Amino acid sequence: MSAFEKVAFPTALLIMILLQMWEPLAITLIAETAVATGILVTVAKGHRLEYFFKGLLITPLRYAVLLFDLVTIGRFAADLWIFRNRRWRK
Repeated sequence: MSAFEKVAFPTALLIMILLQMWEPLAITLIAETAVATGILVTVAKGHRLEYFFKGLLITPLRYAVLLFDLVTIGRFAADLWIFRNRRWRK
């Protein structure tokens, strides 16, 4: 499930950007931020207000990591299926 989410969510965001679906993109970003921040605040007993603001401040970084993961997945897919390069460095 984690691998599916790692590929599907950034791909869905990219498709929304390419198709200029700004309203669904905004709703998705707001809903995902609300759920992630809500979970963070729920488990951070004693520091809820502090972690609420930290969760909001870290949101752009989370989406930057998602887009970087999409680039990594694209390079992996290109190496595997287009260039037939199976000698990867770790």
